[in-house]
Amino acid sequence: MTGGTGVAVIGAGMAGRSHAHAYRTAQTVFGADAPAVRLVAVADLNSEFATHTAQRYGFERAESSWQAIADADDIDAVSIVVANHLHREIAEGLLAAGKHVLCEKPLAPTVEDAQAMVAAAGKSGRVASCGFSYRRSPAVAAVAELIRTGALGQLLHFNGRYWCDYAANPDAPSSWRYAGPPGSGALADLGSHLIDLAEQLCGPITVIRGATLPRIARYRSEPRSDTPPGSRSAPSGSR
Repeated sequence: MTGGTGVAVIGAGMAGRSHAHAYRTAQTVFGADAPAVRLVAVADLNSEFATHTAQRYGFERAESSWQAIADADDIDAVSIVVANHLHREIAEGLLAAGKHVLCEKPLAPTVEDAQAMVAAAGKSGRVASCGFSYRRSPAVAAVAELIRTGALGQLLHFNGRYWCDYAANPDAPSSWRYAGPPGSGALADLGSHLIDLAEQLCGPITVIRGATLPRIARYRSEPRSDTPPGSRSAPSGSR
């Protein structure tokens, strides 16, 4: 197979489209020494989403299952961009099929699942990574260096916030982010970024304290089946 590394994205929701766009533009960002990339496939249970995302970002085809990606001989590396509770099965299947894997965070909803995924990655001999994207931000790297060298003085406090307004609309449809099982939902989905960032800047966390806060929008409608592919909402399972 010629033409570079064949890549695929599993999950055609909001975050899946971000991965598709990133693969398309990677060589324009990282320079001529970056590996050549072939945009092969986008997979989603919602075939309309998969087709729309594949066409929009220049991938060769759309698939309706992750198994089709695992079985494809022309795919070398895969992004897993689906709901957190689906990560383990897909990651283990892809690694067993000889694919390199980039799995979105949080890695898994339980410690047991995460440990099993790490073990599978170790046995596979393939590159496996988790998508803590803020760790690669030049701004974050610069702050980390200032802290490391002592240029900012003694570090006393870290305060992390994730500000967005789309979830504040009570008329927006429900998704796994709003009512996920333990280890999922907004706390794990977004909080995992803050935890990783805090440890990158401040070192290992040794003590945890928490509180339970109320949800403002307690009732949401179910996602509509005719949701347009370009909207923020995604089918069940997509990110």
